[in-house]
Amino acid sequence: MALPHGASDAAIHDMFPADAAARCAAEAAINDIVTRDAIWKRARALLRALAGKEGMTPDVEAPAPAPLRQPADIEEHLAQSAGALHPRGDGAGATEAPASLCEAIAKIGRWREATPSKRAERMARLRALSASLTPLTDRLYDDFAPPHIHEGSPGRPRLHAAWLACIASAFFLDSRILVDCILGFVTVGASPPSGAFPKADPPIFGTLYVCRPRRGLRPQPMAR
Repeated sequence: MALPHGASDAAIHDMFPADAAARCAAEAAINDIVTRDAIWKRARALLRALAGKEGMTPDVEAPAPAPLRQPADIEEHLAQSAGALHPRGDGAGATEAPASLCEAIAKIGRWREATPSKRAERMARLRALSASLTPLTDRLYDDFAPPHIHEGSPGRPRLHAAWLACIASAFFLDSRILVDCILGFVTVGASPPSGAFPKADPPIFGTLYVCRPRRGLRPQPMAR
């Protein structure tokens, strides 16, 4: 059984091998349930058919520019940027659009004045496909999600995991979105302070954690 991404990171899952094994088992079960589901398979096929040629046409990514050395200060940064060109702005292929976009524009050109009604019809079909997968998403959250993900938070609905997985599978995107929605995204590696928030000063007299029955650990300022 393949390990989940991040499971080999010494700072994360190797400290808790049972946790890594449990996640592996849950991922395998979730994927098996979804890929065997008849409604999900039908929705994926209909989604591909609905996308048409423009949705299934692969795009060729523009070549990435050569990386620049990290500038020492703003003056050096401006000097480096002065002669920089956008990857598509050097004249070679500057007027070329992604193949999928060209196909989509051609289809709208054929639709002409019927475009608004065609778009409304397609959106209605997409909403129907999404709604058909809601019971599967609810089942996955009920059976596998940890409490903090299952309960969600006020004003933030849970991600529609089965629908996102259907989109990813239909268009050959990252299939890990399914298990990450249900089980949580694995944090890999150190996450140093970004500097965006001020660092909180510790209490003058330190902090003592006091355990109270049925309330768990609660930080209490230490007395003088």
